[in-house]
Amino acid sequence: TGYVYLWYDTKAKLFYLGGHHGKVEDSYVCSNAMMKRAYSKRPETFRFRVLEYVYDGTKSLRECEQKWLNMIEEDQLYWTHQYAQQK
Repeated sequence: TGYVYLWYDTKAKLFYLGGHHGKVEDSYVCSNAMMKRAYSKRPETFRFRVLEYVYDGTKSLRECEQKWLNMIEEDQLYWTHQYAQQK
């Protein structure tokens, strides 16, 4: 059992979308270092939403995650923003 989730940083105006095996109640935030740093400094500026629950295993979770990722422009995502700043 898992879910696809979306974080929105209201200050940076960036999204973080991911998939997690587990329950929403297990306090998982994400795996992205930049996003986790920002969240630890100012959690009040973030909004969280579960987009879809997935019950079929890792492959289904990743496919579902990709479906949702395809709906967001790359320059609005945390890891794309981070990569662009490093160049």
